[in-house]
Parts: sequence; C-alpha cells; structure tokens
Amino acid sequence: MAYAQQPPDVVNSNGNGDTAMGTNALLNLTTGEFNTAAGDNALLNDMAGGYNTAVGYGALQANVAGYYNTALGYSALQSNSNGGQNTATGSLALFDNAGSNNTANGYGALEGNGGNNNTATGLTRLGATPSATTTLPSVFWRLIPMVPE
Repeated sequence: MAYAQQPPDVVNSNGNGDTAMGTNALLNLTTGEFNTAAGDNALLNDMAGGYNTAVGYGALQANVAGYYNTALGYSALQSNSNGGQNTATGSLALFDNAGSNNTANGYGALEGNGGNNNTATGLTRLGATPSATTTLPSVFWRLIPMVPE
C-alpha cells in the first residue's frame, strides 16, 4: 500500500545508447554516448562525456566531458568535470575530484582529490589529496610482498 502519490515511472533513452531516469538526469546531454544516469541531477551537466554510469542524487552532476566514470551514491564524483576512468562508491566519494584513474570506496573517500592514480577505501579516507598518491590499508602491504623497481 502506498502512503503518498508515487512518481511516474519515466525512463528516457536515445539512439546513442544513453539512458536517464530521474529529474534533470542527463538534462544537458548533446553529443555524449553510452551514459547511464539514475537519480535526480545525475550527470546533469554532461554534454560530451561517454561511457559514464551515475546512480544517486547528484552523482557526476558537474561532469561535462569525462569518460569511463562510475559513481554510485549521493553526490559521488559530483564536481568531476573532465576527469576520466574514476570509480566512486559511497556518498560524497570523490566529491570534488579533479583527476583521473582514481578509485574511492566509502563515505567521503578521496572527497577533495586533486591527483591521479589514487586508491582509498574507508570512511573519509584521504579526504584531500593534492598530488598523485596510491594508498591501501596497511594490511595489504603485509599480504603483497614489495618488489624493488
């Protein structure tokens, strides 16, 4: 039994393989292709980016031309505009991202990231990273032997 009026089931798609569900999802899309947006304001500003997946309110909202990004959670990768190949799982993960090839798992992980090739797992792990750094929990270093370069 529903207690309030339910929103209409609206899913929009186009000939370029883009799919949008939610108010303003993929609203400004022009030439992008193979994007999937689910949630209000998901991929709102995407114009030319492609192969992106955004699930959650404001996920990849500012993306304009970034490619191959995945954002799952409230405002995940929200401020990313051109960065590519990023993966953010969790609310506010990679929220203010300016880099590429980053992976953030957990609430606020890499929230203020400015570098490339970063990995963070856990609540607000590496909140602000101005340069390229790769960090994993210390338990991984005990499991993986270090090999000199």
